[in-house]
Amino acid sequence: ERVESAGGKRRTVTRGSLKPKFLFTGMRSSLRCAAEEGLRKLGCDVISTETYDPRCTHIVAPHPIRTEKFLCAIAAGKHLLQPSYVFDSVEHGKLLPEEDYVWVRPRLAGAQVGKVSASDNSDGFASTGSPAAHSSGCFLGMIVVMVPSDAKQGGLKRVLEAGNATIRSADHPESDMRDVTHAFVASDVLEERGGGADRDAVEMLEELQAVGVHCLREEFIVDFLTSEKPITEEAYLVSPAKLRRTHKRKGEDAHAASKRSRACRVA
Repeated sequence: ERVESAGGKRRTVTRGSLKPKFLFTGMRSSLRCAAEEGLRKLGCDVISTETYDPRCTHIVAPHPIRTEKFLCAIAAGKHLLQPSYVFDSVEHGKLLPEEDYVWVRPRLAGAQVGKVSASDNSDGFASTGSPAAHSSGCFLGMIVVMVPSDAKQGGLKRVLEAGNATIRSADHPESDMRDVTHAFVASDVLEERGGGADRDAVEMLEELQAVGVHCLREEFIVDFLTSEKPITEEAYLVSPAKLRRTHKRKGEDAHAASKRSRACRVA
């Protein structure tokens, strides 16, 4: 069985009962159209969406690529296949075994929160086994808050959800945040600009860290799925206290510059 997540809703489906559903990413239009036509002749479904669709069973890509669809497929434990898989299957009149056509093996399912690491892999993407063995999702057990919670992080949220993480809204009251395990922090917060929104984000991170939440740079998500070398959460930790000191210093510098400017105008 497989537990799938879409829009925060979970459903359990049995792999053996699934009609193959293919999704494409990064392929030229002419090649994709030919592949889609061939798959339909084999009785398969083709999903045409701009974003990842959890109903898919197979993702076809011209090479390992860091698109949302491909990353979601790694996180969810889907088949990640070369285009030749489709055309060889059409030539044989049936879907062939996937093993000889995979681009990348999915990340380990149900990775231990706080102890995750990526495996070495010669093709540049994490390799840990067959999709059937890792269908629970590699982010299973994570309860996540995105900081800040805005539309720009929508793709990363979908990647996390594909791996069966639970996304918690930052607008929830504090009592609902005590089971949060991870906060992923956007790069614009870490650029340490002294605006009000950044100060609000720093305060939120301080509150989350105070209840034991792992506050990490958002780059961890993609690196965890694709890194050739082992990675640890420690390398991505964010220090709210350090950010606050930086914001305070920048604010003081801006205030001093404003005073100098006023003094020059008066003179």
